[in-house]
Amino acid sequence: MSSLNALHELTIKLYDHLTLPLPTNDDERDQYIEKVDRYLERRELRLSSLHQVERNKETMIVAKEIMDMNNKIDMKLHEARSVIGRDLHRVRAQKQINDQYEGTTPSQQPMTSYYFDQKN
Repeated sequence: MSSLNALHELTIKLYDHLTLPLPTNDDERDQYIEKVDRYLERRELRLSSLHQVERNKETMIVAKEIMDMNNKIDMKLHEARSVIGRDLHRVRAQKQINDQYEGTTPSQQPMTSYYFDQKN
């Protein structure tokens, strides 16, 4: 199998994985992201080891498919990143609300002072 075909297969696997919906469960989401990361690392290795490829009709078709899928992969990654970013923003806002409610932030700590009354 040529390195271009191996790259093509990895690209298909990554694209297929990215077409799955982003899980809502934290553990499943972590596994989903780790799998995407592994696919990206493996693709990067394949790309770096890709040397001069014989230019014929078949390789040009495969290369065009890879490039088209790469554009779709970029869009899917951008969508996933924005969903994760919104979730992080929501969690941070909720944490800030909880901290304000509980008064656990340093600026929200009640001041404690003692007053000593002097009696004769």
